[in-house]
Parts: sequence; C-alpha cells; structure tokens
Amino acid sequence: MRWLVCLVWLFATPTYGQNASLIFTDEDAKALKTEMLAKADKDVRVFFAENFGRNIENPIALIGTSDPSLLNEHLSKALKEMGRRQRSSPVDVGKLCYEKLIGAAANRPYTVMCWLKPKAYDRRWLASIEQRLPPILAHEFTHQLQYHLANDDPP
Repeated sequence: MRWLVCLVWLFATPTYGQNASLIFTDEDAKALKTEMLAKADKDVRVFFAENFGRNIENPIALIGTSDPSLLNEHLSKALKEMGRRQRSSPVDVGKLCYEKLIGAAANRPYTVMCWLKPKAYDRRWLASIEQRLPPILAHEFTHQLQYHLANDDPP
C-alpha cells in the first residue's frame, strides 16, 4: 500500500513529481526507504524551486542503502537503466559509508547515500533519519544544480 501511495504522490504532483529522482535501494525495508528518499527528494526540489526558482530537468538516480556492499551494484544498475556509461572506478564505500552517520556524494547523473544499518527499520529509525536526510540531500542537490547550470552532462 505504501508503494502505491508513494507512486501516486510522485506522479500526481505536476510541478515537482515529474522531475523526481529515480530511486534505487536494497530489498530490506525497500518500501519504507523508497518512501523516505522520495519525500526528502521532493522536499529538496520544492525548496530549490520555491526559494531560488531552480529545478533540474534531467533525470537523476538517487541511490540510498544501509548495505555498503550493495551501493556500487545499485549505482551500476541505475546508470544502466538510464542509458548512461558506467563509472570507471567504484565509489569508495569505506570513505563514504563508515565515517559519518549518513554519507553522501553526487556526480552528474546520480547521488549516492548510505547510512548505518539500524537494528530495525521502524518509525523510531525513520523519525531519526528523516530529520538528517533533507539537509544532506540539499547539499548534494546543489552539486547536481551546478552540473545542470554548467550544462555538464556527458554520456
């Protein structure tokens, strides 16, 4: 049911939903993580559109996981589905995923995020991470906006 609500919400929002990121995450609590990432993505896009009059038309893959071993696998899948070339070297998950509560990085067509795996994907975890996620995603969105404004979009 959550997945259906999330899809309706993403595609029924005329201004921002159509430009939403393509979300990739692992199977463990997939619906909850997808919903969380979609909400943060929408909130950040609305913030930039309303406050700065800026949005990004090109699709962006948003990869979020608590399993660092899957991060590059998700990224590879996302780039393939988008028809983009694969990275020549993998994302350094050690640096990204183990040094911060939420690690994130952005490059032209994608943003990757990882967080420590919780004991349980429950409402308590969601409340904790939902507060931290949007500011981090906004920072990464700024990088995406820089690429967009510079027309830096290689194949």
